[in-house]
Amino acid sequence: MSAKIICKSYNQNDSLLFPPSLGELIPENHPVRTVSVIIDKLDISGIESVANKYTFVWKGSVEKNKARLEAKVDAVLKRAEAAHRKGRCVDVNNALDGEGPFSSERAGTLPAGDLIDLCFSGKWSQSELKKRISGRAGLAAHLGTTDVQAVVKRIEEGDEHARLVLDAMIYQIAKSVGAAAVVLYGQVDAILLTGGIAHSDYIISRLRERISFLAPVRVYPGEDELEALALNALGALRGELTVQVYR
Repeated sequence: MSAKIICKSYNQNDSLLFPPSLGELIPENHPVRTVSVIIDKLDISGIESVANKYTFVWKGSVEKNKARLEAKVDAVLKRAEAAHRKGRCVDVNNALDGEGPFSSERAGTLPAGDLIDLCFSGKWSQSELKKRISGRAGLAAHLGTTDVQAVVKRIEEGDEHARLVLDAMIYQIAKSVGAAAVVLYGQVDAILLTGGIAHSDYIISRLRERISFLAPVRVYPGEDELEALALNALGALRGELTVQVYR
């Protein structure tokens, strides 16, 4: 006679002797908190009923519920300025060629008429103008530095021009996040803020004021491009991913 399999109910607030709550072990901005928010929204009653009756098979369950999980995960990511739906990037701006908000060294979207006048002014070559929209633009052009911490220090010392420029960048980022939310029909599960400037409390606090009404804001400071490139290259070498041409 086979024993009946009973699954213990899940409660992330289960008390422990040390510490009193599991939540105290997890940093405020740890990715697991975003995963927890998503899991809480999933309807897994069907899985639980099957698990209590039969042996739980991971592969079959994941494949069966993949579409449902992807449908639950819609997010706006700031830095690449990308909107993700059902696990796929559905919209993104081309920041390298002058689109979106201005940043530490990029101009972002510029007035087309003024840009045309600049192109035909005879003052700069094509390569020089390219640098003026990506490389020597943004904070670098306005304030002579790409160091956000240095800019914040200038603001604290009373530099109102530095405040104006940095607040303008925050304003433009918030507008772009709002536009990406429209792409997702307002169904946004989370807004993820990444990159080097995510280390700045000055920027993050002011961004939260403008965009937190859209969805929970999660902050992951730092840059992970090299790790992402390495993982995808490894997947391609193993034959797990199809190599595609970026156009």
